[in-house]
Amino acid sequence: MRLLRCPRCNTFNAAEAEKCIICGFELNSKFCPKCGTKVELDTEICPNCGYNLVRLFFTPFFLKEIKDSKYRIHSKERFGTILQEVNPNLTKLLVESPIQRFYGALGNLVDIIEIGPKEYVPVIEKPQEIRELHQLWEENGDRRKIEILRNLIQLVINHNLFYPDKLEEVIFDEKNRPIFQVSVEKKRGFIEPNEFLCKIISGLKGAKDSLWEKGKAEILKESCDFVSLNKWIRELEQKLKSPLIKYAGISDKGPARANNEDAILMFSTKWETNIKDIPETYHRYLFVLSDGLGGHEKGEVAAELIIEGIKKEFIKNLLPKKQIQLEDVIDSLQVVNNRVYSMNLDKDNQTDKMGGTVSGVIIDDERFIIFNVGDSPIFILTDDVITEISTRDVSEHKSKAITQAIGIKSSEDIKIHIDELKTPESKFKILICSDGLTDVVGSEEIKKIIDSKKGDLHEVCTKLVQEAYKRKTTDNVSVILIEDEKETIIGKVQ
Repeated sequence: MRLLRCPRCNTFNAAEAEKCIICGFELNSKFCPKCGTKVELDTEICPNCGYNLVRLFFTPFFLKEIKDSKYRIHSKERFGTILQEVNPNLTKLLVESPIQRFYGALGNLVDIIEIGPKEYVPVIEKPQEIRELHQLWEENGDRRKIEILRNLIQLVINHNLFYPDKLEEVIFDEKNRPIFQVSVEKKRGFIEPNEFLCKIISGLKGAKDSLWEKGKAEILKESCDFVSLNKWIRELEQKLKSPLIKYAGISDKGPARANNEDAILMFSTKWETNIKDIPETYHRYLFVLSDGLGGHEKGEVAAELIIEGIKKEFIKNLLPKKQIQLEDVIDSLQVVNNRVYSMNLDKDNQTDKMGGTVSGVIIDDERFIIFNVGDSPIFILTDDVITEISTRDVSEHKSKAITQAIGIKSSEDIKIHIDELKTPESKFKILICSDGLTDVVGSEEIKKIIDSKKGDLHEVCTKLVQEAYKRKTTDNVSVILIEDEKETIIGKVQ
């Protein structure tokens, strides 16, 4: 039963009351929410400020008529009915029902309407956009697809209802929230929860050799048993979180140098958990290249100091964290920078000072964090293109001069370039290298060499160094090549 709330003093009045029993306010009136002008209930545009007073809502049910005096039918649409609020002074209907619980769990329930004895339909926020399930499936990548599916499965498991028989009736709003019809009883057009989920799993297609297509036959065979289905979805999520990483690297003094002032680091770790009989494996990787500055032994020492410092910081301060944040990486790099910088402060002779570039990649499960200071580039390679994803700190006026490096200035004066890489859906490679390679071999030539050597990454690294030798590079040559051998989890139907 609805009551009339006085918009002036908030007193509850009987639904048939004409004036508030406390303040005497005329209850066939309302206030403009923008300017506060008092207007009649049926006023659609505020005469004072021009504010649109019409409030529209949506129900996924097709209504011929409603007897509720709070709403009226505004229009009938393909997927349901648009409702217009007639009397905002009437309170919401406070009735505990399966329908109310289902739509309330989605976060967009506004009210419910009684259309028959103990029969209710939801009033939800009017969606800005309505999309069918197959549209969401086609528009989103694997990670988002699995998230949408997992949320939908959990919603079905948590509510003992019946669901649409036709996939085209399974609709969502612009926030990917389900807004389709459900029924408290089995009737024409509605099916059991397991049957509903089987219909969804069967109807949503993936790439031919994807894990989705390989695994769903077994799930359908088991009639989409909730336990098996949840376990399968978790396994697919785990595959997304645990990329298949291969890597190799070489650091070489080059044909013209007596010392190698470059240093590289390739470090990996993994651990496993088993919570509620669900095993999960976590991986973290750290790849760093430093090109030392200062000449001869000083550059060599600087590069080693930077590499070892970053490794210690990674193990001590980054590995224990549940998730590595960009700020955590910046803090660790600043610690390393200040360590080298403080050593330089103890040196009287300017020529004795040392520093180095730093370029690196951290892989934290499925996240790729890239960072750099100086001019050692980082590239990402897909089937089609090679793209530099680092920022080179080089002078616009002086050739081969870099504008910043680790250890040369205090951390307050160093800008660390850092970002979380949006990785491609398909397989890709990341190359970190020193300018001993890029000074003599262009990026497109680098891509051709990498593409021509399929399989063994160490062989590819060797070929890149050999090419730098062939082009008579005058610097040290270092390369780290990382390959993300993504399994096709779902993919797209070709």
